[in-house]
Amino acid sequence: MTNIDKLKTVVVDNYDLETLVSFRADLKSLSSNFDDLNLVVPEWVVDKLSEIEAAINRMTRAEKIAQLKKLEAQATALMSRDERKASVLAQIEDLKKSLG
Repeated sequence: MTNIDKLKTVVVDNYDLETLVSFRADLKSLSSNFDDLNLVVPEWVVDKLSEIEAAINRMTRAEKIAQLKKLEAQATALMSRDERKASVLAQIEDLKKSLG
């Protein structure tokens, strides 16, 4: 199976974040090469790139939500320690902003 065949048949749910990022890099490179040669980027490349990027966004969002819950629990446990509580609360606000 060629690299192209593998990229065409990627099932995003079967791979971890790092592998999906690698596939994304391959597809971006392939797309750029078509552009450099003034060729039309195949529709499957555009579609697969969108699919992989959506999966990456879902995965990273889930990780941020889990981290947010953990930090919120830490903030509750630190109520008597004002400096550490303020630090954890600042981290929570940063994560909320990044989640939109």
